[in-house]
Amino acid sequence: MNGGVSKARNIALDKCKGEYVCFVDSDDWIEPDMIEYLYSLLMKNFSYKIAACGIFEMDNSKNRDVSYKIREEAFQYVWDVPFLWNKIFSTKLIKNRNLKLNEKIIVSEDSLFCFQAIEACGGIIVGEKNKYHYFQENSGSATHQNFKIERVNSLIGYKYMAEQAGKMKLKNCLIYECGYVSQCIRMLLHKMVSDQAEYYKNIRAEIRRYLLKYVFTNGCRLSSKVKYKFKILAIVYSVLPYRVGKNIAKY
Repeated sequence: MNGGVSKARNIALDKCKGEYVCFVDSDDWIEPDMIEYLYSLLMKNFSYKIAACGIFEMDNSKNRDVSYKIREEAFQYVWDVPFLWNKIFSTKLIKNRNLKLNEKIIVSEDSLFCFQAIEACGGIIVGEKNKYHYFQENSGSATHQNFKIERVNSLIGYKYMAEQAGKMKLKNCLIYECGYVSQCIRMLLHKMVSDQAEYYKNIRAEIRRYLLKYVFTNGCRLSSKVKYKFKILAIVYSVLPYRVGKNIAKY
């Protein structure tokens, strides 16, 4: 029985015995020396437990410098590049901190795992040489499947990251909070579990809570971090009943 990609990865994590572990999506491919390259980055500084490389689909430059990212920069990086597959992780780190992919969610599980890994070790080495080939156009991949009821659970990951970023008082916590708000809005627009009024009431309460925080704590910073329509939709859906906008087109 197919238990999903996260379950498969967790089984692999339980069984792996190597010093480091990496993941490659089935429709992507890697340069022959990718693992060697990432391993060499970690050997330059033993205090780091995670290394990442550049991605061909995202950036065609090949020869930039290596950067060492801690705390703010590290969390910013895993927000910008929230994937498992361009990285290697210390197996010891994963096992000591009992890091697992959340099998309840099918969107943002990569982001959540990377976020928790950075929480556990505090930094990441990023080598900017492109070594991973990302085949984004494959609409059949797990990332690009049609919006499913299971995606409602993606809020688990986004909410955790938003709350933890706030607790850690990260300067860039707003990007995680706005990401969570945008996903709440997405749930409403896609009319998921539409027969559960209490569910939508809770989502609107979450949007309203963060919206008030933006307005009264962060001034106009929201508009610089979130698309303008997200801001308008946050206001509309946090104030008005769900039925007012249920026929708005998906975005």
